Amino acid sequence: MSARPVSARRRQILDAAAPLFAEHGVAATSVRDIASAADLKSGSLYHQFAAKEEIAGEIVAAYVDELAAAYDAEVAGARTGAERVVGLIRASLRVMHRHPHATQIYERDAALLREAGTPPRLREITNGLQESWLASLRDGMADGSVRAGLDVRVAFRLIRDGLWLTVRWYEPSEIYPLERLEDECIALYLAGIRS
Repeated sequence: MSARPVSARRRQILDAAAPLFAEHGVAATSVRDIASAADLKSGSLYHQFAAKEEIAGEIVAAYVDELAAAYDAEVAGARTGAERVVGLIRASLRVMHRHPHATQIYERDAALLREAGTPPRLREITNGLQESWLASLRDGMADGSVRAGLDVRVAFRLIRDGLWLTVRWYEPSEIYPLERLEDECIALYLAGIRS
């Protein structure tokens, strides 16, 4: 997605809207709510964005773009399908926890944003993200690193949804850093899909 330069005012609006959308959803969040959180008048939002869906779309666009780049980087050197799944788990958790609000918005409102056409390439990018998982699982079955007969769509959805939910309850700490959560998720999910 071509990233529009983010002015200080746009950043202020995006930063105020993200937690509101994450908590209440795009449909239930009003322009007035966003303006109040950004300490602006409602009308000034329309100088920056045509609609609240555009605001949500910009938040999600930055997230899915970073997720796609992280997926590409993590799976580049993987030799087997299972190794690619490990890379996808690590990339997902790292990006999700850098963008917890965007993760929740995407989880809850991706369909609404796709229907609204915001951002224009959302469906294309999200389809590509999904295909990264499906291809890795299929390739793993072909190379023997993933058990034969696995329903790759069900496995993908269970893994993805489990990873998404971590942004709701997990807080990194010195005792339990993000890397430990990554290792725990990898051990758990790979135990279920390995041949």
